[in-house]
Amino acid sequence: MKQLCDQMEQGWQFIWSRLFFPKTNLFYDYLTGQGDESLRHLPRPEEIEAQVPNPCGWGTGMEDCMLNSGSVLDVLRLREQLLGETNAGLAEKVIDGIHRCATVHGRDGFLVRGVAPDGKSCYTNSSRDQFTLAVFGLWRFLKTWTGASEQARKQAEYALVSIARYCEATITEKNHYDLLRLDGHPALVSKMWECSVHEWLRLPMIYAAAFDCTGDRHWAHAAETCAERALAESLEFNPEDSCWWDISLMQMQISLSMFREIGLFPEMESALTGLIHRVAAKSEEKLRETLHSALEYNGSWTSRNADWRTRPFLLQNEVLKITGGSAVLGGKTYLNPVYPDEYRKVFNYLRGTGNYLIACALDGDWCMPADLHDSFVSLMARQDFPNASTDGVINLLHGYWLLRRNT
Repeated sequence: MKQLCDQMEQGWQFIWSRLFFPKTNLFYDYLTGQGDESLRHLPRPEEIEAQVPNPCGWGTGMEDCMLNSGSVLDVLRLREQLLGETNAGLAEKVIDGIHRCATVHGRDGFLVRGVAPDGKSCYTNSSRDQFTLAVFGLWRFLKTWTGASEQARKQAEYALVSIARYCEATITEKNHYDLLRLDGHPALVSKMWECSVHEWLRLPMIYAAAFDCTGDRHWAHAAETCAERALAESLEFNPEDSCWWDISLMQMQISLSMFREIGLFPEMESALTGLIHRVAAKSEEKLRETLHSALEYNGSWTSRNADWRTRPFLLQNEVLKITGGSAVLGGKTYLNPVYPDEYRKVFNYLRGTGNYLIACALDGDWCMPADLHDSFVSLMARQDFPNASTDGVINLLHGYWLLRRNT
Protein backbone atom coordinates (compact mmCIF):
# COMPACT_ATOMS: atom_id res chain seq x y z
CA MET A 1 0.00 0.00 0.00
CA LYS A 2 2.89 2.37 0.75
CA GLN A 3 4.22 1.90 -2.78
CA LEU A 4 0.82 2.87 -4.21
CA CYS A 5 0.61 5.93 -1.96
CA ASP A 6 4.10 6.99 -2.99
CA GLN A 7 3.25 6.53 -6.67
CA MET A 8 0.13 8.67 -6.40
CA GLU A 9 2.04 11.38 -4.54
CA GLN A 10 4.42 11.50 -7.49
CA GLY A 11 1.39 11.93 -9.75
CA TRP A 12 0.18 14.77 -7.53
CA GLN A 13 3.55 16.52 -7.82
CA PHE A 14 3.55 15.98 -11.59
CA ILE A 15 0.25 17.73 -12.27
CA TRP A 16 1.21 20.79 -10.21
CA SER A 17 4.76 21.07 -11.51
CA ARG A 18 4.18 20.23 -15.19
CA LEU A 19 0.52 20.66 -16.21
CA PHE A 20 -0.38 23.69 -14.07
CA PHE A 21 0.37 27.14 -15.55
CA PRO A 22 0.40 29.85 -12.86
CA LYS A 23 -0.36 32.76 -15.20
CA THR A 24 -3.78 31.34 -16.04
CA ASN A 25 -4.21 29.03 -13.01
CA LEU A 26 -5.24 26.22 -15.33
CA PHE A 27 -4.15 22.60 -15.80
CA TYR A 28 -3.45 21.91 -19.47
CA ASP A 29 -3.92 18.58 -21.24
CA TYR A 30 -0.55 17.21 -22.27
CA LEU A 31 3.16 17.84 -22.73
CA THR A 32 5.12 17.63 -25.98
CA GLY A 33 8.66 18.41 -24.82
CA GLN A 34 10.93 18.93 -21.86
CA GLY A 35 11.17 21.91 -19.52
CA ASP A 36 10.17 25.22 -21.05
CA GLU A 37 9.37 23.48 -24.33
CA SER A 38 6.68 21.23 -22.86
CA LEU A 39 3.75 23.62 -23.51
CA ARG A 40 5.02 25.24 -26.71
CA HIS A 41 2.31 23.42 -28.65
CA LEU A 42 -0.48 25.46 -27.04
CA PRO A 43 -2.34 27.57 -29.64
CA ARG A 44 -1.23 31.10 -30.39
CA PRO A 45 -3.69 34.01 -30.24
CA GLU A 46 -3.94 34.31 -34.02
CA GLU A 47 -4.72 30.60 -34.35
CA ILE A 48 -7.43 30.84 -31.73
CA GLU A 49 -8.90 33.94 -33.37
CA ALA A 50 -9.21 31.93 -36.60
CA GLN A 51 -10.66 28.96 -34.61
CA VAL A 52 -7.91 26.68 -35.91
CA PRO A 53 -8.08 23.71 -35.93
CA ASN A 54 -11.67 23.69 -34.61
CA PRO A 55 -13.90 25.86 -32.39
CA CYS A 56 -13.52 23.43 -29.46
CA GLY A 57 -9.74 23.54 -29.43
CA TRP A 58 -9.88 19.75 -29.56
CA GLY A 59 -6.44 18.20 -29.66
CA THR A 60 -4.57 21.46 -28.98
CA GLY A 61 -3.77 20.86 -25.31
CA MET A 62 -6.32 23.32 -23.88
CA GLU A 63 -9.62 21.54 -24.48
CA ASP A 64 -10.21 20.07 -21.00
CA CYS A 65 -9.01 22.68 -18.53
CA MET A 66 -12.43 22.84 -16.87
CA LEU A 67 -12.66 19.07 -16.50
CA ASN A 68 -9.24 19.12 -14.88
CA SER A 69 -10.14 21.98 -12.54
CA GLY A 70 -13.27 20.27 -11.23
CA SER A 71 -11.43 17.04 -10.48
CA VAL A 72 -8.47 18.77 -8.83
CA LEU A 73 -10.77 20.73 -6.52
CA ASP A 74 -12.39 17.50 -5.37
CA VAL A 75 -8.97 15.92 -4.79
CA LEU A 76 -7.95 18.96 -2.71
CA ARG A 77 -11.12 18.50 -0.66
CA LEU A 78 -10.48 14.80 -0.15
CA ARG A 79 -6.83 15.32 0.79
CA GLU A 80 -7.86 17.90 3.36
CA GLN A 81 -10.52 15.55 4.72
CA LEU A 82 -8.33 12.44 4.83
CA LEU A 83 -4.85 13.86 5.46
CA GLY A 84 -5.68 17.02 7.37
CA GLU A 85 -3.96 19.22 4.81
CA THR A 86 -4.75 22.93 4.59
CA ASN A 87 -5.51 23.31 0.90
CA ALA A 88 -7.50 26.55 0.71
CA GLY A 89 -4.63 28.41 -0.96
CA LEU A 90 -4.29 25.88 -3.78
CA ALA A 91 -8.07 25.67 -4.16
CA GLU A 92 -8.26 29.44 -4.53
CA LYS A 93 -5.81 29.28 -7.43
CA VAL A 94 -8.00 26.73 -9.21
CA ILE A 95 -11.08 28.87 -8.59
CA ASP A 96 -9.31 31.82 -10.18
CA GLY A 97 -8.79 29.71 -13.31
CA ILE A 98 -12.46 28.73 -13.50
CA HIS A 99 -13.54 32.33 -12.90
CA ARG A 100 -11.23 33.41 -15.74
CA CYS A 101 -12.85 30.92 -18.10
CA ALA A 102 -16.33 32.18 -17.16
CA THR A 103 -15.57 35.89 -17.55
CA VAL A 104 -12.46 36.60 -19.66
CA HIS A 105 -14.43 37.06 -22.88
CA GLY A 106 -16.99 39.52 -21.49
CA ARG A 107 -19.99 37.20 -21.80
CA ASP A 108 -20.15 36.18 -18.17
CA GLY A 109 -21.36 32.66 -17.50
CA PHE A 110 -20.28 31.19 -20.81
CA LEU A 111 -17.61 28.78 -19.67
CA VAL A 112 -14.84 28.34 -22.20
CA ARG A 113 -12.79 25.16 -22.07
CA GLY A 114 -9.54 26.94 -21.34
CA VAL A 115 -7.57 30.13 -21.89
CA ALA A 116 -4.28 30.35 -23.76
CA PRO A 117 -1.04 31.31 -22.00
CA ASP A 118 -1.59 34.95 -23.01
CA GLY A 119 -4.33 34.95 -20.36
CA LYS A 120 -7.23 35.92 -22.62
CA SER A 121 -7.49 34.02 -25.93
CA CYS A 122 -10.12 31.24 -25.97
CA TYR A 123 -12.02 29.01 -28.36
CA THR A 124 -15.76 29.59 -28.83
CA ASN A 125 -17.26 26.08 -28.44
CA SER A 126 -17.54 24.78 -24.88
CA SER A 127 -19.51 21.65 -23.93
CA ARG A 128 -21.92 20.35 -21.32
CA ASP A 129 -18.99 18.28 -19.96
CA GLN A 130 -16.94 21.40 -19.19
CA PHE A 131 -19.96 23.04 -17.52
CA THR A 132 -20.60 19.89 -15.48
CA LEU A 133 -17.14 19.54 -13.95
CA ALA A 134 -16.61 23.26 -13.43
CA VAL A 135 -19.91 23.60 -11.56
CA PHE A 136 -19.05 20.51 -9.54
CA GLY A 137 -15.74 22.14 -8.57
CA LEU A 138 -17.29 25.52 -7.75
CA TRP A 139 -19.90 23.83 -5.58
CA ARG A 140 -17.28 21.72 -3.79
CA PHE A 141 -15.19 24.82 -3.11
CA LEU A 142 -18.04 26.91 -1.70
CA LYS A 143 -19.30 24.07 0.52
CA THR A 144 -15.81 23.02 1.71
CA TRP A 145 -13.67 26.12 2.18
CA THR A 146 -16.07 28.36 4.08
CA GLY A 147 -13.07 30.20 5.54
CA ALA A 148 -11.38 30.90 2.19
CA SER A 149 -10.51 34.46 1.27
CA GLU A 150 -13.40 36.79 0.54
CA GLN A 151 -12.09 37.40 -2.96
CA ALA A 152 -11.97 33.70 -3.83
CA ARG A 153 -15.43 33.01 -2.44
CA LYS A 154 -16.81 35.97 -4.39
CA GLN A 155 -15.14 34.69 -7.53
CA ALA A 156 -16.58 31.20 -7.04
CA GLU A 157 -20.09 32.39 -6.26
CA TYR A 158 -20.09 34.88 -9.13
CA ALA A 159 -18.89 32.23 -11.60
CA LEU A 160 -21.51 29.72 -10.40
CA VAL A 161 -24.44 32.15 -10.52
CA SER A 162 -23.29 33.55 -13.87
CA ILE A 163 -23.22 30.04 -15.31
CA ALA A 164 -26.75 29.38 -14.00
CA ARG A 165 -27.97 32.67 -15.48
CA TYR A 166 -26.35 31.92 -18.80
CA CYS A 167 -28.00 28.50 -18.91
CA GLU A 168 -31.41 29.92 -17.99
CA ALA A 169 -31.21 32.53 -20.74
CA THR A 170 -29.73 30.32 -23.45
CA ILE A 171 -31.06 26.79 -23.05
CA THR A 172 -34.41 27.42 -24.69
CA GLU A 173 -36.55 25.74 -27.31
CA LYS A 174 -35.62 28.55 -29.72
CA ASN A 175 -31.94 27.59 -29.34
CA HIS A 176 -32.73 23.86 -29.50
CA TYR A 177 -31.69 23.65 -25.82
CA ASP A 178 -28.09 24.25 -26.83
CA LEU A 179 -25.41 26.21 -24.97
CA LEU A 180 -24.42 27.75 -28.31
CA ARG A 181 -20.93 28.96 -29.06
CA LEU A 182 -19.43 32.14 -27.70
CA ASP A 183 -20.12 33.71 -31.10
CA GLY A 184 -23.82 32.81 -30.83
CA HIS A 185 -23.76 30.07 -33.47
CA PRO A 186 -24.95 26.48 -32.87
CA ALA A 187 -22.40 24.34 -31.05
CA LEU A 188 -21.36 20.72 -30.91
CA VAL A 189 -21.61 18.58 -27.74
CA SER A 190 -23.62 21.30 -25.99
CA LYS A 191 -27.27 20.20 -25.82
CA MET A 192 -28.52 20.36 -22.23
CA TRP A 193 -32.10 19.16 -22.79
CA GLU A 194 -33.78 16.72 -25.18
CA CYS A 195 -30.47 14.90 -24.96
CA SER A 196 -28.99 11.48 -24.20
CA VAL A 197 -29.76 9.52 -21.03
CA HIS A 198 -26.52 10.41 -19.25
CA GLU A 199 -26.94 14.14 -19.99
CA TRP A 200 -30.43 14.96 -18.71
CA LEU A 201 -29.58 15.76 -15.11
CA ARG A 202 -26.84 18.29 -15.89
CA LEU A 203 -29.18 21.30 -16.14
CA PRO A 204 -31.13 20.77 -12.89
CA MET A 205 -27.79 19.97 -11.22
CA ILE A 206 -26.47 23.43 -12.16
CA TYR A 207 -29.58 25.16 -10.84
CA ALA A 208 -29.56 23.09 -7.64
CA ALA A 209 -25.90 23.98 -7.05
CA ALA A 210 -26.66 27.68 -7.48
CA PHE A 211 -29.43 27.39 -4.88
CA ASP A 212 -27.32 25.34 -2.48
CA CYS A 213 -24.50 27.90 -2.50
CA THR A 214 -26.57 31.11 -2.46
CA GLY A 215 -29.89 30.24 -0.81
CA ASP A 216 -31.67 32.08 -3.65
CA ARG A 217 -35.05 30.36 -4.07
CA HIS A 218 -35.11 31.40 -7.72
CA TRP A 219 -32.63 28.61 -8.44
CA ALA A 220 -34.58 26.09 -6.39
CA HIS A 221 -37.60 26.88 -8.54
CA ALA A 222 -35.52 26.62 -11.72
CA ALA A 223 -34.33 23.16 -10.65
CA GLU A 224 -37.87 22.13 -9.74
CA THR A 225 -39.18 22.95 -13.22
CA CYS A 226 -36.91 20.38 -14.84
CA ALA A 227 -35.86 17.89 -12.16
CA GLU A 228 -38.76 15.43 -12.43
CA ARG A 229 -38.43 14.89 -16.16
CA ALA A 230 -34.63 14.82 -15.98
CA LEU A 231 -34.74 12.03 -13.41
CA ALA A 232 -37.37 10.10 -15.36
CA GLU A 233 -35.22 10.25 -18.50
CA SER A 234 -32.09 9.31 -16.53
CA LEU A 235 -33.84 6.25 -15.14
CA GLU A 236 -34.00 4.92 -18.70
CA PHE A 237 -30.31 4.07 -18.23
CA ASN A 238 -29.67 0.72 -19.93
CA PRO A 239 -26.28 -0.84 -19.14
CA GLU A 240 -26.57 -3.03 -22.24
CA ASP A 241 -26.41 -0.05 -24.59
CA SER A 242 -23.17 0.15 -26.53
CA CYS A 243 -22.71 3.89 -25.99
CA TRP A 244 -21.16 3.70 -22.52
CA TRP A 245 -17.58 4.80 -22.10
CA ASP A 246 -15.51 6.40 -19.37
CA ILE A 247 -16.54 10.04 -19.84
CA SER A 248 -20.27 9.40 -20.15
CA LEU A 249 -20.41 7.14 -17.09
CA MET A 250 -18.21 9.36 -14.92
CA GLN A 251 -20.12 12.52 -15.72
CA MET A 252 -23.52 10.90 -15.32
CA GLN A 253 -22.39 9.69 -11.91
CA ILE A 254 -21.16 13.16 -10.94
CA SER A 255 -24.52 14.72 -11.77
CA LEU A 256 -26.42 11.97 -9.94
CA SER A 257 -24.32 11.97 -6.79
CA MET A 258 -24.11 15.75 -6.61
CA PHE A 259 -27.85 16.16 -7.11
CA ARG A 260 -28.52 13.59 -4.37
CA GLU A 261 -26.02 15.18 -1.96
CA ILE A 262 -27.57 18.63 -2.37
CA GLY A 263 -30.83 17.05 -1.20
CA LEU A 264 -33.18 19.64 -2.68
CA PHE A 265 -35.71 16.93 -3.57
CA PRO A 266 -35.67 14.28 -0.82
CA GLU A 267 -38.50 12.41 -2.51
CA MET A 268 -36.06 11.56 -5.32
CA GLU A 269 -33.33 10.18 -3.08
CA SER A 270 -34.30 6.53 -3.33
CA ALA A 271 -34.49 6.58 -7.14
CA LEU A 272 -31.19 8.48 -7.36
CA THR A 273 -29.47 5.99 -5.04
CA GLY A 274 -30.69 3.04 -7.05
CA LEU A 275 -29.49 4.61 -10.28
CA ILE A 276 -26.11 5.46 -8.75
CA HIS A 277 -25.69 1.78 -7.86
CA ARG A 278 -26.56 0.75 -11.42
CA VAL A 279 -24.10 3.19 -12.96
CA ALA A 280 -21.40 2.01 -10.56
CA ALA A 281 -22.04 -1.63 -11.53
CA LYS A 282 -21.64 -0.83 -15.23
CA SER A 283 -18.54 1.24 -14.48
CA GLU A 284 -16.99 -1.64 -12.55
CA GLU A 285 -17.52 -3.88 -15.57
CA LYS A 286 -15.83 -1.32 -17.84
CA LEU A 287 -13.03 -0.74 -15.32
CA ARG A 288 -12.26 -4.44 -15.34
CA GLU A 289 -12.03 -4.46 -19.15
CA THR A 290 -9.81 -1.36 -19.21
CA LEU A 291 -7.41 -2.64 -16.57
CA HIS A 292 -7.10 -5.94 -18.39
CA SER A 293 -6.21 -4.20 -21.67
CA ALA A 294 -3.88 -1.72 -19.96
CA LEU A 295 -1.92 -4.48 -18.26
CA GLU A 296 -1.38 -6.16 -21.63
CA TYR A 297 0.10 -2.96 -23.09
CA ASN A 298 3.85 -3.29 -23.70
CA GLY A 299 4.63 0.21 -24.97
CA SER A 300 6.10 3.19 -23.15
CA TRP A 301 3.93 4.79 -20.47
CA THR A 302 5.76 8.10 -20.84
CA SER A 303 5.13 8.64 -24.56
CA ARG A 304 4.59 12.28 -25.41
CA ASN A 305 2.05 13.76 -27.74
CA ALA A 306 3.14 15.58 -30.89
CA ASP A 307 2.53 19.23 -31.77
CA TRP A 308 -1.02 19.21 -33.15
CA ARG A 309 0.05 21.41 -36.08
CA THR A 310 2.12 18.53 -37.47
CA ARG A 311 -0.58 15.86 -37.29
CA PRO A 312 -3.14 14.51 -39.79
CA PHE A 313 -6.70 15.78 -39.26
CA LEU A 314 -10.11 14.11 -39.37
CA LEU A 315 -13.52 15.77 -39.57
CA GLN A 316 -15.74 15.27 -36.53
CA ASN A 317 -18.46 12.99 -37.91
CA GLU A 318 -21.21 14.56 -35.81
CA VAL A 319 -20.97 17.68 -38.00
CA LEU A 320 -22.20 15.70 -41.00
CA LYS A 321 -25.18 14.35 -39.06
CA ILE A 322 -26.24 17.81 -37.92
CA THR A 323 -25.72 19.59 -41.26
CA GLY A 324 -26.99 16.81 -43.48
CA GLY A 325 -23.63 16.34 -45.16
CA SER A 326 -21.86 19.68 -45.07
CA ALA A 327 -18.46 19.85 -43.38
CA VAL A 328 -19.26 23.36 -42.09
CA LEU A 329 -21.29 24.07 -38.93
CA GLY A 330 -22.02 27.67 -37.98
CA GLY A 331 -19.41 28.89 -40.44
CA LYS A 332 -16.62 26.72 -38.99
CA THR A 333 -15.11 23.29 -39.62
CA TYR A 334 -14.37 20.84 -36.83
CA LEU A 335 -11.13 19.17 -37.89
CA ASN A 336 -9.46 17.14 -35.15
CA PRO A 337 -5.73 16.41 -34.95
CA VAL A 338 -5.08 12.66 -34.73
CA TYR A 339 -2.89 11.76 -31.75
CA PRO A 340 0.14 9.51 -32.33
CA ASP A 341 -0.99 5.97 -31.65
CA GLU A 342 1.40 5.31 -28.74
CA TYR A 343 0.38 8.48 -26.88
CA ARG A 344 -3.32 7.87 -27.61
CA LYS A 345 -3.22 4.42 -26.03
CA VAL A 346 -1.50 5.67 -22.86
CA PHE A 347 -3.92 8.59 -22.57
CA ASN A 348 -6.99 6.40 -23.05
CA TYR A 349 -5.82 3.74 -20.59
CA LEU A 350 -4.99 6.24 -17.84
CA ARG A 351 -8.01 8.47 -18.33
CA GLY A 352 -10.34 5.50 -18.73
CA THR A 353 -9.06 3.78 -15.60
CA GLY A 354 -9.43 7.02 -13.64
CA ASN A 355 -12.90 7.88 -14.90
CA TYR A 356 -14.33 4.41 -14.38
CA LEU A 357 -12.87 4.43 -10.88
CA ILE A 358 -14.49 7.82 -10.21
CA ALA A 359 -17.85 6.51 -11.42
CA CYS A 360 -17.53 3.47 -9.16
CA ALA A 361 -16.28 5.26 -6.05
CA LEU A 362 -18.82 8.10 -6.23
CA ASP A 363 -21.17 5.37 -5.08
CA GLY A 364 -20.19 5.56 -1.42
CA ASP A 365 -21.36 1.98 -0.90
CA TRP A 366 -18.98 0.60 -3.53
CA CYS A 367 -15.94 -1.36 -2.44
CA MET A 368 -13.26 -2.35 -4.91
CA PRO A 369 -13.03 -6.13 -5.41
CA ALA A 370 -9.66 -7.58 -4.42
CA ASP A 371 -8.75 -8.65 -7.95
CA LEU A 372 -9.48 -5.18 -9.33
CA HIS A 373 -7.44 -3.60 -6.56
CA ASP A 374 -4.51 -5.86 -7.40
CA SER A 375 -4.80 -4.94 -11.08
CA PHE A 376 -4.94 -1.24 -10.27
CA VAL A 377 -1.86 -1.48 -8.03
CA SER A 378 -0.01 -3.39 -10.78
CA LEU A 379 -0.87 -0.76 -13.37
CA MET A 380 0.21 2.11 -11.12
CA ALA A 381 3.52 0.34 -10.40
CA ARG A 382 4.32 0.59 -14.11
CA GLN A 383 3.92 4.36 -14.15
CA ASP A 384 6.78 6.84 -14.11
CA PHE A 385 4.77 9.87 -13.06
CA PRO A 386 7.71 12.33 -12.87
CA ASN A 387 8.10 11.75 -16.62
CA ALA A 388 4.39 11.48 -17.47
CA SER A 389 2.85 13.62 -20.18
CA THR A 390 -0.94 13.49 -19.91
CA ASP A 391 -3.77 14.87 -17.80
CA GLY A 392 -5.08 11.32 -17.56
CA VAL A 393 -3.08 11.40 -14.32
CA ILE A 394 -5.67 13.87 -12.95
CA ASN A 395 -8.46 11.36 -13.56
CA LEU A 396 -6.41 8.66 -11.84
CA LEU A 397 -5.83 10.88 -8.81
CA HIS A 398 -9.51 11.75 -8.54
CA GLY A 399 -10.54 8.11 -8.64
CA TYR A 400 -7.80 7.08 -6.23
CA TRP A 401 -8.77 9.62 -3.57
CA LEU A 402 -12.45 8.75 -3.83
CA LEU A 403 -11.45 5.12 -3.40
CA ARG A 404 -9.42 5.99 -0.29
CA ARG A 405 -12.43 7.79 1.12
CA ASN A 406 -14.54 4.64 0.71
CA THR A 407 -12.04 2.32 2.42
